[in-house]
Amino acid sequence: MSARQTQRFWLVWNPAGRSPTVKHYTRELAETEAGRLAQQYIGQQFFVMKAVAGAVVVDVPVSSIEIFSRDLEVPF
Repeated sequence: MSARQTQRFWLVWNPAGRSPTVKHYTRELAETEAGRLAQQYIGQQFFVMKAVAGAVVVDVPVSSIEIFSRDLEVPF
């Protein structure tokens, strides 16, 4: 796998909770976790979400800017 590729994964999301943080590398593991969480938090919904795309910025170019003109005399 190249550096730009990643292994597919699923997340378990609860609309009433925090953002997902655990990657599940099979759908079955994600569904099992969703079921476990649903039993622990009765009445709350848990959805299994598959990651289908992503983005990353590898390098951000830096540009220098000149604040004062070199021809200008600064009085201090």
